[in-house]
Amino acid sequence: MGSNTSLIIESLKSHLKLRGLTYIDLAKNWKLSVSSTKRIMASEDISLSKIESACELMNIPVGEFLQQIPFQKNSDIYYLTPDQENKLVKEPEALHYFLLIAEGFNPTEIVRDYTISAATNIRILNLLEKWDLIEVQTKNRIKRKFSGQIRFRKDGPLGTHLEGLMKTKFFDTKFTHNDEFFTFLNLTFIPGDPQKLKQKLLQLGKDLVTESELHRNHPNAFEFGLVIGLRPWESPFTKAFNKRKKQG
Repeated sequence: MGSNTSLIIESLKSHLKLRGLTYIDLAKNWKLSVSSTKRIMASEDISLSKIESACELMNIPVGEFLQQIPFQKNSDIYYLTPDQENKLVKEPEALHYFLLIAEGFNPTEIVRDYTISAATNIRILNLLEKWDLIEVQTKNRIKRKFSGQIRFRKDGPLGTHLEGLMKTKFFDTKFTHNDEFFTFLNLTFIPGDPQKLKQKLLQLGKDLVTESELHRNHPNAFEFGLVIGLRPWESPFTKAFNKRKKQG
């Protein structure tokens, strides 16, 4: 099983954490000692029966648990051409449709789950084929002309557009709703500290994406935005006086 077992173990750990369950709870479910349970999780030698028992503990069907694990996840990064990005940014409907395809949806599922008319569906498919992003086949099927995870160039048409929306639309709220949160920190560092913090924040981002993936197919799931930024910054409230230079 190899790397697949590793993915199963990591997914199991994430599910346990999300439900507030510990290795103690898992050990009781498996009728083992905590130390034996930790050894199994560390050695990545886990039987199907233990996976099934763990799923019962977490109250999630085994099939659903396994379906959420990205066994065939492609780690390659795919960048669109500037021309393709420019065309998509001018066609919001085609952009949304394309991103759904990139997530793994097919045209039948998109029309089923979203308010898209048959005429709009055909129009967008023809555009995406014209832009060399897909190949339209018979019976509402398509062949993707890209592989890997889609990424936008930061200085490209889509990256620039997204950054502009983030700086305006994202912060256009008072952050007072129960599901909203905003805080700002003034920090003091010495040389080298910002890079260390950057790595911690990047790892936090990866962990949050992993947790988010577990909920992607949940019927009550909805999307959130999170902005993480770090830059040299002096508080505008402390600029009335200049600091005296320290002597010798």
